[in-house]
Amino acid sequence: LTLGDIPSPSTYLTVDPLTTEPYRSILRENTPGGPINAPLLISHGTGDTLIPYEGSEAEAERRCAQGEVVQFARYPGVQHDAADESAIMTVGWIVDRFAGRPAPSTCSR
Repeated sequence: LTLGDIPSPSTYLTVDPLTTEPYRSILRENTPGGPINAPLLISHGTGDTLIPYEGSEAEAERRCAQGEVVQFARYPGVQHDAADESAIMTVGWIVDRFAGRPAPSTCSR
């Protein structure tokens, strides 16, 4: 809720969860901080006007810099609902994790 040019919650909610308890604390607690010891898949359409693509790009870069295993899948021109474009890749990624296959990474090392 705090990355990029996302509309203020007050434009679509009756209370602002960034300043109203218990939502403020819940959001803070639910925001990953340090390195995560699990592979991460981030999929995002570059044409998304609801959640800025740049936020996902920055998060992938941040996690890569922390040494995490991140696969960042970009879908050029795709809007917010990228389910059709990402479904096969996402399901395959999950199946591979459960099968114990090493996670791919788009991080440059």
